[in-house]
Amino acid sequence: MSLLDDQFGIDNRCTFFFNGDWLACCVAHDIACADAYCQQSYTMRTAADIHLARCVLKRGHFFVAWFMFLACRLWAHTVWRFVYGIY
Repeated sequence: MSLLDDQFGIDNRCTFFFNGDWLACCVAHDIACADAYCQQSYTMRTAADIHLARCVLKRGHFFVAWFMFLACRLWAHTVWRFVYGIY
């Protein structure tokens, strides 16, 4: 457990985001993104981000769902493009 875990309740299950009842959504999203990365599939990554938003929305967190979706789209695009050289 890191200092961030202790102070803010943040860990790596919902990357750089607070844990909540959406934790299972984050884990499924991480697995789907790993598959998309291996396949180098933009379509699969987009589907994973949409599924994450829908999963969080089903738990009644409208604003969290949209924030996570937008953050994933912006952050992941930057990481995939500049770090991994994909897209």
